[in-house]
Amino acid sequence: MFEKNKITILHVIYSFNLGGSEDILVKLINRTNRDQFVNIICCLTKNGTAMKRVEIPDLKVYECFKKDGIDLAPVRKILRIVRENQIDIIHGRAWVTLIPIVLTKILAGKNVKLIFGFHGQNYLDVKHNKRNLKRLVLQNLLLRKVDVVYTLNESMRKYFSHQAGISEDRILIIPNGIDIAENKCNQNESESLREKHGIKRNDIVIGFVGRMDEVKNLTLLVRSFSQVKSKISNVKLLLIGSGPEEKRIKELVSELLISESVIFTGWIEAPNQYYQIMDIYVQPSFFEGMSNSIANAMLNQIPVVATNVGGNPDLVLHNETGFLVEPDNIKGLTESILKLAAQSDLRRSLGMKAAEYVKSKYPVNKMVQTYENIYSSLVNR
Repeated sequence: MFEKNKITILHVIYSFNLGGSEDILVKLINRTNRDQFVNIICCLTKNGTAMKRVEIPDLKVYECFKKDGIDLAPVRKILRIVRENQIDIIHGRAWVTLIPIVLTKILAGKNVKLIFGFHGQNYLDVKHNKRNLKRLVLQNLLLRKVDVVYTLNESMRKYFSHQAGISEDRILIIPNGIDIAENKCNQNESESLREKHGIKRNDIVIGFVGRMDEVKNLTLLVRSFSQVKSKISNVKLLLIGSGPEEKRIKELVSELLISESVIFTGWIEAPNQYYQIMDIYVQPSFFEGMSNSIANAMLNQIPVVATNVGGNPDLVLHNETGFLVEPDNIKGLTESILKLAAQSDLRRSLGMKAAEYVKSKYPVNKMVQTYENIYSSLVNR
């Protein structure tokens, strides 16, 4: 039994495989004050690879093995977890967790507090500018039972206010925190990676890290790189990740006859060391919430070229820490890459400013303190 002078938080997530919100949860759990808080994880489906990064040896992780579609069985499991562990707060992330955590609160028969975070948007809704009316009504009703609602930036706050039909004032903004310690890499590792992938000392490396799906718009990056390659011979494109679009991207690389200059690494669990061998980072997405990949690139003093969407402008300050281009604008993307590729001094200047900016504005300890303050205020309210 837990000491009840501590606040006990149950984090409900879809799964615990590595991803943006899971990475942030790991950072939060590792740094939360253990004298004041107890963290427990409940996966609607099952545990996963993110568990390897958790530094708390006695962390409890539950699995619900949720079936596809509507499956309310996890609610019974979560309810049992709440009662057995004397949970004070349930912290849910993403739409898929909202129904089960609200139903649990209703059934718990005790004063369980709810915090719910919108960590990402539905790409198809964004792409087609859709407003799902059934979801709007349901979200609006469910969110009335939630004590604290938050998202990552102002753009997402406006979006979810519209999508859920709630006031913007009800949605807090809690940006993701950047961990400086995670991004250390020594020179020997960098040289080893260059040698492994056939990258010469004078090559200019353009990098991308992330899931290869439609929203990332990697076909734009590949086509742009082909144009860059026609003007600058010593460039390499380093694509780190995998996903449903990978086959199509590889086929396009082959069609454009640039296979010798494009490196596919596949999925890499800890890609931080790869930033050390990049000269330019590109994020050509149709939409981004708050990109950990962009933030990590900036932390490693890499100038970023990103599309002017979602939370990207919060990270990339145009002409200060990198360049912003409009979505699907191959001309603007190519010109920005060429400008950086041709000017090493500009890369260095923008990269240094980028690192200073994310270190000062998005320290991980600030994020953790914000969550701790919210948890404490909910229990003491």
